[in-house]
Amino acid sequence: SETYIMRTLFQFVNRTILFVVVINLASSASADELATKKTPRLALTPLAAGGLGGMGKPLPQVELHPAINGRIAKVHVFEGQKVLAGQLLVSLEDRVARAALKVAQVEAAKKGALVAAQIDFNLADQQLKRTTLAFQRGAGSQFEIDEKMAVRDQAKATLDQRLEDQAKAAAELAAAQAELERYAIRAPFAGEIVRIDSRTGNPADPTKPIV
Repeated sequence: SETYIMRTLFQFVNRTILFVVVINLASSASADELATKKTPRLALTPLAAGGLGGMGKPLPQVELHPAINGRIAKVHVFEGQKVLAGQLLVSLEDRVARAALKVAQVEAAKKGALVAAQIDFNLADQQLKRTTLAFQRGAGSQFEIDEKMAVRDQAKATLDQRLEDQAKAAAELAAAQAELERYAIRAPFAGEIVRIDSRTGNPADPTKPIV
């Protein structure tokens, strides 16, 4: 009958609408899930240079010890701080070493004696050459040549001694600079300070780490 046909058509339309709604909701959920999988949130850990895909080696960690016994004058960094290779981390009290360095700098800067010795040698050498040339031309005597040669040789010995003194002063200056550097603890490579075991005023012991 006409009533039966209308009821059947109505039920078909309702089922179709319900099916479409379910399909759309499912499609929407699938799209959201794909979007989530496409842009994941990751927590990254630092890797050594050249590490790939999480397979790299962890950054190296070292404990830094003072080179000598002493007392900590200042800690220049804090835990968690990023530092560069060679950056100063801790200073030990170094008044004696600095005083020795100043003395070495003064001695190394003394060039007056060396300059004077160089002038004396140049003058003695010129006089010897003039006397020798005059003797070759029939003027002067062998005694005068020997006398000038002795003066020249003495001037040369003095100059050599001044050169040795200057080299020794330079070596002592380099040694004083190296000794002063032993009172400083520097970063061996770029990294992050993960722990500080001592504070300003604490004793420094080569057998115990500071950083």
